[in-house]
Amino acid sequence: MEKIAIYGAKSLALGTCMAIRELYPECQLYGFIVKSLKGNPHKLAELSVHELHTVKDKNMHILIATPENLHQAIVADLQYAGFSRYTCMNSQKESLLMERYFAKIGRFRSLHTFLHGKYGANLCVYMARFHKDSILQKTLEKPDWLIPVQAGAALTELRLEEIADDQGENISIKNVNYSELTVLYWMWKKSVIQYRKARCPERPDRPIGSRRSAGRWAWSCPYTECDCWWGN
Repeated sequence: MEKIAIYGAKSLALGTCMAIRELYPECQLYGFIVKSLKGNPHKLAELSVHELHTVKDKNMHILIATPENLHQAIVADLQYAGFSRYTCMNSQKESLLMERYFAKIGRFRSLHTFLHGKYGANLCVYMARFHKDSILQKTLEKPDWLIPVQAGAALTELRLEEIADDQGENISIKNVNYSELTVLYWMWKKSVIQYRKARCPERPDRPIGSRRSAGRWAWSCPYTECDCWWGN
């Protein structure tokens, strides 16, 4: 039985925890790990939140479920503490995991279930952009149905898009806790959610319905019949 700990104690970590419980019930969830409990809960999803220096089992697989700009520093901390088995849950891995999770529990229809090709579905997709997003290696040609909205706009003076989640009634200032959900809140208060068909993460760099985008990032796993989604 694989023993797993989740690094982080915010929304990304909680979502990862819920998905692991549902999709991989055979896994043993140790709990959450943070560098410091200051500003973090002591319990999350009925699991304990541990400070990194208190964790003794160095053989656990650590899933790093935090914003990607923190991954490099967290990996350095884990290596210094003696951990060698860890996976950074980047936007692609997290998106694929949550897509499988919501499909299993029957909530939030996936983009991959819509028609595509010459006669594609009539979609209006809002793309959340954040001022700390990594720069794509190549320019993304946005389709007409993709409408960018700046997430966490209240946290910076930098303006990336004409539409931002700090316009009108909003919770933009809480983006550090709720990530792109601040955009969903803005959409709800702007009454655009009634005709919203789907939402995509910050990196829509693969076409909807493409075979590769629907695949899994895998490595051979000894305790399941299929490959694990969290591999490289």
